[in-house]
Amino acid sequence: MAVGLLQRLGFPTGQVAKIVDGHHPDQLHTGSATPKADMLPIDGEDGQGATCRRNVVVAVSGNELDTELVTLACNVAKQKKAAIYVVYGIEVPRKLAIDAEMPDETNAAGEAIERAAQVADQMHLRIVPEIVQSRHFGQSLVDETKAHECALLIVGLPYQSGLGGHFDLGETADYALKNANCRVWLVREDDASNEAPPRVTAFTATCPHLGCTIQLGSTGREFVCPCHRAAFALDGAPASDGEKGEKSHAPRGMDALECRVAQDAAGDWWVEVAYEKFEPGLTSKVRKA
Repeated sequence: MAVGLLQRLGFPTGQVAKIVDGHHPDQLHTGSATPKADMLPIDGEDGQGATCRRNVVVAVSGNELDTELVTLACNVAKQKKAAIYVVYGIEVPRKLAIDAEMPDETNAAGEAIERAAQVADQMHLRIVPEIVQSRHFGQSLVDETKAHECALLIVGLPYQSGLGGHFDLGETADYALKNANCRVWLVREDDASNEAPPRVTAFTATCPHLGCTIQLGSTGREFVCPCHRAAFALDGAPASDGEKGEKSHAPRGMDALECRVAQDAAGDWWVEVAYEKFEPGLTSKVRKA
């Protein structure tokens, strides 16, 4: 008598599938131990192997999402007996030296750190506050996770739209996901697109030096003029001489244009720009006659 394939595999005759829906304990039983609930498994936590990394870095920015991020970090730290490093990043525009004094930004950072400490205090924990000043906050966060032997980096990000109206992860989160050597948890804000129109700044692509066409740089983090190598930050400010390693030829920043964001009947957003031309070679912005 021939034995069917399903019978040889251990299935009863006539049954073509193994039912697993939580109501058949005999079928679910495998003999293995019940897994332990653990929101952050860490290699070496059992004391075997290399010394485990268990600390947590959480990035704050001064918005309402910080409370949620710090609370999440505290819950993990309690379970893992870990230290919490709360990091606020000040990104320095290219027109300034990397160690430039930025009092307004520093005050905002201090307020955000203080609020984070208050949240942690409610959970009977203490944080290690840090304010870092750099060109790229994502790179600074990755450096912090390595320096403090962290198992987890927590980053919050707004719901923001990039070119084409698609969700934009942003430079900080994107860099952290690609380069951090630990786990990265992202907490995204709610979609607030129906609450307010997106903010847009428009610049003319004409270089204020001699009128060449400005292009987006290869890194995507600056504008460059190919004629005389003038560089501009994404906010239109010219790069300083020290950053370029040579004298900048740009007499002023990129020329901003008047624009407004409008929504049509279909609910799509449009940017209306009033294009103008300005005199090159001057330190101030003067309209061409």
